[in-house]
Amino acid sequence: SGTVTGKKTGTVTITAKCTSAPTVTTTKTITVVAPTPTNVTLNKTSVDLGYSKTTQLTATITPSNADQTVTWTTNNSNVATVSSSGLVTAKSVTGDAVITATSVNGLTATCSVHVEEEVLDKWTILVYMCGSNLESGSGYENDYGQDLYEIGDYLGYASSDIDEILSVKNQPDDVNIVIETGVSKAWKNNTINAQKDYLARWHVENKQLVYDSRVSIASMGEVSTLQSFLTYGFDNYSAEKYGLILWNHGGAMGGCCFDENYGNDSLTADDIDDALTASRTAAGLDKLEFITYDACLMAVQEVAEINSHHFKYMLSSQESESGSGYDYDAWLPTLYSNTSVSTPTILQKIADTFITEQTNNADAYNNYYGLTPSSSNYWAYDQTQSVYDLSKMIAYKSAFETFASKLASVVNTSSKWNSFASLVEDNAQTYGSGQFNVYNLAGSKSVFSILKSNSTYSSLSSDIANVETALEDLVIYETHQKETYGCGLNIVVPIGYYYYGSYHAVLSKSSYKAQSNFSNWSNFITSYGVWGY
Repeated sequence: SGTVTGKKTGTVTITAKCTSAPTVTTTKTITVVAPTPTNVTLNKTSVDLGYSKTTQLTATITPSNADQTVTWTTNNSNVATVSSSGLVTAKSVTGDAVITATSVNGLTATCSVHVEEEVLDKWTILVYMCGSNLESGSGYENDYGQDLYEIGDYLGYASSDIDEILSVKNQPDDVNIVIETGVSKAWKNNTINAQKDYLARWHVENKQLVYDSRVSIASMGEVSTLQSFLTYGFDNYSAEKYGLILWNHGGAMGGCCFDENYGNDSLTADDIDDALTASRTAAGLDKLEFITYDACLMAVQEVAEINSHHFKYMLSSQESESGSGYDYDAWLPTLYSNTSVSTPTILQKIADTFITEQTNNADAYNNYYGLTPSSSNYWAYDQTQSVYDLSKMIAYKSAFETFASKLASVVNTSSKWNSFASLVEDNAQTYGSGQFNVYNLAGSKSVFSILKSNSTYSSLSSDIANVETALEDLVIYETHQKETYGCGLNIVVPIGYYYYGSYHAVLSKSSYKAQSNFSNWSNFITSYGVWGY
């Protein structure tokens, strides 16, 4: 009908043609222009920035179909600059600046920027507390065969450790303890139990557990869940130094932080790697101070190697760890009383106080019931803790991989493999027997000792010596109870249950190889035999 409707800015030629005489035409040139902007607003009107920090400004022009072009300017480029896309960058000068966005017709919106040196807290300790059945008691029975969770008599190990944290006095203002709780079907702590259908975030202040926020329930064995918590901690509790504590069951290469609400989904070593890579990159952080596993069996070379990409130090256990976990009220005073204390000193204190508490518990239990080592319910003195200087991992890995390559050239047939596997199984100090989702683990020093004493492997003596030297540098502290031979670090070994002439590991070959950066060793131990499910 000849009605022309403008769609977007530009020029168009409209032609009218006579239908009875097609050669008869006429044209009209029409220019479509955008509506004139009537208002400009910014997503931020004021912001405080630390030196060299950035913030993104976004301009909104109304009406929405008006020309959205803006020009960005700063009135003090010595304090803050702004890019053509609105990214504001603070300089290393204390002061104020005004960032202005100007529309094509001269309308403006401003954001006031104050820049000063950011004063960071000394420490933020992030506790990823997956209560699971160590809290709810699901699957644990009392003396009458009753499931603790089902009768409401919750085990409460996670709540107990939180109580220990809350009991420590004189918390400095510049030390943050930030906790995420989840996973457990029920919590003995009533305050946390009220949030059991969420992932709840808390901080400790004046010996009180202070509720911060919550997010929708999700598996704490997922990369995104851990990543979200780390990002939350980095964004809201900025500090010079960060420590991460992973609290829950541990299963070596099978992972840790098993979520009983999501089919025991767990965080494997590569999951933790992914979460840390994303969260540290987003926060612009260098390596963090430490990671500790308040969990079983995480003192494995592959786990330590992956963590060396993100942390300076690591603390973990070779053996299945007692469910009561660290003695928090015994080691936190070391940090509270001196926030400049070295990280190795803190980790050694955690290790020592854990061993002391577990020894006292074992003594009390065995003495009360009059038990001896031959008793079926004897409380074994088998706990271990090790501290690693992860800066030494590169040298250790190199030495170990050379050893693994040489070993593979010696053990190069099925018959030699079976002899090697039998030698290790019969003589090595092993850990985690019978635990769910656990590979077969042996103390690395015990394996080296066995090989050095066997003439079949005499050609490896210098390579073994190089690994042992590198291991001494990597493991800077190790402590254990009296009925174990803790040496600081486990390796995955080709032993397990013997079935139809071959040894089986507990988890799949592909799962192990996907997580191991020790390619020579992983190729060697998966070369022969039948691996598990």
